[in-house]
Amino acid sequence: MIDAAQLTGVMCATVTPMAEDGFSVCWDGVRSNAEWLMSQPISVVVVNGSIGEYAFLSSADRSRAVRETVEAVAGRALVVAGCSSDSPTTVVQLSREAAENGADAIMLLPPHYFRLSPQSIEQFFRYVDENTSLPFIVYNNPSITGFDLTMGTVAVIADMPRFLAYKEASPQPLRYFEIARRLSGRPVIPASESVLFFCLASGASACMTSVAAFAPSLLARMLDAFATGDVDGARTEFARLHAYRSLLQPDLDRGLPAYIAYTKAAMNILGLTGGRPHFPLPPLDEEGTEALRKVLTEQMGLSPIDG
Repeated sequence: MIDAAQLTGVMCATVTPMAEDGFSVCWDGVRSNAEWLMSQPISVVVVNGSIGEYAFLSSADRSRAVRETVEAVAGRALVVAGCSSDSPTTVVQLSREAAENGADAIMLLPPHYFRLSPQSIEQFFRYVDENTSLPFIVYNNPSITGFDLTMGTVAVIADMPRFLAYKEASPQPLRYFEIARRLSGRPVIPASESVLFFCLASGASACMTSVAAFAPSLLARMLDAFATGDVDGARTEFARLHAYRSLLQPDLDRGLPAYIAYTKAAMNILGLTGGRPHFPLPPLDEEGTEALRKVLTEQMGLSPIDG
């Protein structure tokens, strides 16, 4: 059984590489990417998260993505299955398939198609808690859902038996600090690159951002620097991260999921299998790709992987 104490270090939410048609999953890429991650400082692999474009995938592809990843990881890291859906019964079904496929835990956004009261969101998670066998990570991502979970709702969910950890993607560093204090030492995983430095300064011992898919060592160096009190070193690594993030920010400010196209393009540039985004999301254009290539090599110090 997974233990919350294992949720430290760099966690990678994986992409789902798509073929040029924008509809077919490159399963060889799913496996090869997972294999590469096992050569990196990765403690947890998360499948079917936001960057995995789960909302576009069939239930069969979501289930297969978990199975293929578990087989490729082969026990060398924990595997968490994203099982988000607005349908409670779909969440339960996906979570049961995830358990059958060998996942260690699941991760869930709150339902968000219809605006729900905090009490209804709590009831949703209680239903999941009572009808699944795997522990769950709650994922707060206002860029997807359009709202933040309230502090009271977080506290209620955190008292449920299968609650494991909380992933915070809000770009508000003070919110991270307040959530971490409210949860009293239970894992609160920062996922917003723009404020990662400040979350680590608040005591985070893990992170889960899109850069982990192609530059996990950069994130590991940030974590190590804070762990050893090397704030200057952490600041240097954050400057590299910020150079990358600045490319995405204009589109993110417009509400577009730019992290998907940029992450996949970065992976392709570095010799991994990013593929293209799932249709109808567009791939990064030629101008953007060249700007990204320059940042990757000149400001982040990255080079293509061997082999």
